[in-house]
Amino acid sequence: MDKIFKIIGISTFLISTCIKAEVFNLGDKNTNGGALALYGSVSGKYVYKDFFDKKMEGDKNGSINFNNLKFKLNYENPYIHGFLDTRCYQNKKLCDTILLKEAWLAYKVTKEQRLILGQQNVEFGFGPAWGESFYGTLFYEAGLENSQKLGLKYKIDQDTNHLTLGFYTGVGGNNKGASKNARYYSANFVEAEDLKNGTYIKEKNMIVARISKDIHFDIEQNFNTEIGASYWHSKLQNIKTRKNGKRDAWNIFTKVNYQNIQWLALLGQQKINNADVITPDYSTFGAFNDNWQLANNGKMVMTEINYTIKEPFKNINEIKPYITFSKFIKDKSNYLDSQRINIGLTFPVKDVVITGEYIISKNDYGIGGTMDAMAKGDNNKLNKLVFISAEYNF
Repeated sequence: MDKIFKIIGISTFLISTCIKAEVFNLGDKNTNGGALALYGSVSGKYVYKDFFDKKMEGDKNGSINFNNLKFKLNYENPYIHGFLDTRCYQNKKLCDTILLKEAWLAYKVTKEQRLILGQQNVEFGFGPAWGESFYGTLFYEAGLENSQKLGLKYKIDQDTNHLTLGFYTGVGGNNKGASKNARYYSANFVEAEDLKNGTYIKEKNMIVARISKDIHFDIEQNFNTEIGASYWHSKLQNIKTRKNGKRDAWNIFTKVNYQNIQWLALLGQQKINNADVITPDYSTFGAFNDNWQLANNGKMVMTEINYTIKEPFKNINEIKPYITFSKFIKDKSNYLDSQRINIGLTFPVKDVVITGEYIISKNDYGIGGTMDAMAKGDNNKLNKLVFISAEYNF
């Protein structure tokens, strides 16, 4: 408890002593010369969990640590738009892990259409992030949520109709990290540390399509919905067996707003043929210097409710509590399903964003699970984690 009060105290100090952060901004995006902006953030975290592990959050419990350092570079004029986003993390020492999240250049075909080339977000389901949760859903571990790939994307937003069609060749970036093949911000197929019990797959030629429509019922009550569907098809090159497989995934989703309440729901399915006779039922994924096994075939279920409390206190524009539920229902009968519940809230105070999240999960690699948690599963034991962060934007 003392640790929690300590991070709150540090956050209060930052808020009370820092002046308004000034983003470096040169030029005007509405002119041919364009505008260049450099900005970022630095954050610290407090983590308490009822399990012991050495991955992701480390083996320390109940401590305050450096979380990450973000640098973003943005350039825009009436014809093009470029963006760079890189992240610095600490494994053993500061910035010994540096990960490229995005690096892309967009051509503005019209006011409604964009052609985007480079390392960029793959819009699958709700988009990069599925809901308000800081940790995200289980499907980050499946490489379907908050995923970035190298490729070309066409995007059109026309009134209430939205279409995205992307072709991605693979994963971009030569990142710095402690692992050999899992130095990525998003989850990808990687080479297993133990190839006798894992896979070595490269995902290529990804075609990802997303379509959605906005429906407005009552503008005064902010009553509207977005309904849509998305599809993911890719070629899988199995380096170990020298054979090719494929991945197919789809989902349907809706996002409903009414006054200050928002409800999200998603249903979908994933099927992977990894062309591996030794491990045909699971494949090896990795990110942030770690790797794990993922069941090849299963169904996706996700829902969230969040509520925006507007201007509850002075200097706080809003507080947003949320609860997110996600479940991976595996097709193989003797595999245990994976499940995660995220309960949290987030709010900004001047240039500092405070986030608190309580997570309850089972058979979840990201929260106390073993390498096999997302594949055959562990033992249905519930693991719990408390996460609090303070992020200063500059």
